[in-house]
Amino acid sequence: MRRRERALIALTMALLSGSLPTVAQAEPDPRARAALPDWENPQINAINRLPMRTSFIAYESEELARQDDPARSARQLSLNGQWSFHWARNPSERATGFEKPEFDVAAWPRIAVPGNWELQGYDIPHYINQEYIFPANQPYLPDDYNPVGSYRRDFDIPKAWAGQTLTLHFGAVQSAFYVWVNGKLAGYSEDSRLPAEFDVTRLIRPGRNTIAVEVYRFADGSYLEKQDMWNMSGIFRDVAISARPAAHFADIVVGQELGDDLTTGQLRVTAPLSPAAARSRATVEVTLSDGDTVLYRETRPAIGTTATFARDLPGIVPWDAETPKLYALDVRLADRRGATIEAVRRMVGFRTVAMRNGLVTVNGKPITIWGSIGTNTIRRPATSSVAR
Repeated sequence: MRRRERALIALTMALLSGSLPTVAQAEPDPRARAALPDWENPQINAINRLPMRTSFIAYESEELARQDDPARSARQLSLNGQWSFHWARNPSERATGFEKPEFDVAAWPRIAVPGNWELQGYDIPHYINQEYIFPANQPYLPDDYNPVGSYRRDFDIPKAWAGQTLTLHFGAVQSAFYVWVNGKLAGYSEDSRLPAEFDVTRLIRPGRNTIAVEVYRFADGSYLEKQDMWNMSGIFRDVAISARPAAHFADIVVGQELGDDLTTGQLRVTAPLSPAAARSRATVEVTLSDGDTVLYRETRPAIGTTATFARDLPGIVPWDAETPKLYALDVRLADRRGATIEAVRRMVGFRTVAMRNGLVTVNGKPITIWGSIGTNTIRRPATSSVAR
């Protein structure tokens, strides 16, 4: 395949999947923040948000990684459930000071998280296609109608989490939100269809803690989030806190394609590591399996900040839509004695997408792309999010 075609296909797939690489966001210029509120300022997309990464949960054992059930992990704490909630029609009417633990929310009603507030009795969903819900005047938003949802709940931190790195995870929030832990700002985020994570290690204390979230229905990004869809608001995907040891995977990036013979799998695994992983003389092990059969296993010392693996594997069954063959990829971080620090499992398939003679091909065969519009259907109670 020509280099230009490969680059074009990679860019197209990245745009469709939302997997374009990201880097850590620098702190915004204070002068820019002073000019506009954050939710109307195109220069501000996040405050204190951790760099975007691939989607995975790191478990404390290989067995738990194979099960891939966060509820079974002692390192995962779900914050899903009933939260105290206050709804306001616009920012000037929002609750103020509610992020402070001493603020009394006993009289507030309860709301389900995850869930859209429009499906729980607050405001209404708007179906949008070509017109905006509000008068278009980028990047400004109407002062009289930009609903704000204020969420709050308490949670308890396990004693065993002392000394761990604690990360607060939001699966998705529409459209923009601030989050506080124990009255202190943890951060701000937009991008309402992407996860947002914050390091809250220094904000959390042993025992009982308080989290508060302030969600804005519209933000400057709402000018882009105007497709053929129902527009709704709130914390509509999972919320959780994870505890991770100092030595851990910062990310795990997997690449898998087919060779020209369409039977050789080209596996590439890149695992950026935390600084403590290299200092602790840890090792990284990668295993690819087909059922009980191990096709590839390699262990490398965690030297530097990244562990990289590459292997060509003959006799691979290609993935396609009719026969979606998947292999189990296990990535394990171990200490100097070989004990597991973290384990991650991902299911991977090998395929090649290319342009040939003006046609899109998968594994060398031209395909017809059939499209359907399903955004006008609300998928399940309380939330517009599609079930996992």
